[in-house]
Amino acid sequence: MASFEQLPGTLSVACVAGDELSVPVDFSISLAGYTVAASVLSLVDAREVVQPIVSVTNETAGIVAVSLTETATASITPGSYRWRLTWTDDADAERTALAGIFEVKAR
Repeated sequence: MASFEQLPGTLSVACVAGDELSVPVDFSISLAGYTVAASVLSLVDAREVVQPIVSVTNETAGIVAVSLTETATASITPGSYRWRLTWTDDADAERTALAGIFEVKAR
């Protein structure tokens, strides 16, 4: 029997509270026509803790940078969270492309 899975890639991220964070992500596909966004979410109730800035640095090559400022990481209580990166096409179809644990360490 054949099967099909459409699951996001896994990428865990760790940072220190109060430090700037920038994570380069290379999808190796064109992101023309896509909107890309990210969220850091509580493991307990799935509420959004912080919304990272996502910048498409090379649309044709599919390269994005996911970042948080020093102020943003300082606002997160040290601990474990989950994060996800989604892309939405022109037809408003959303897909989770990456997901994983987001760990914030105390200074």
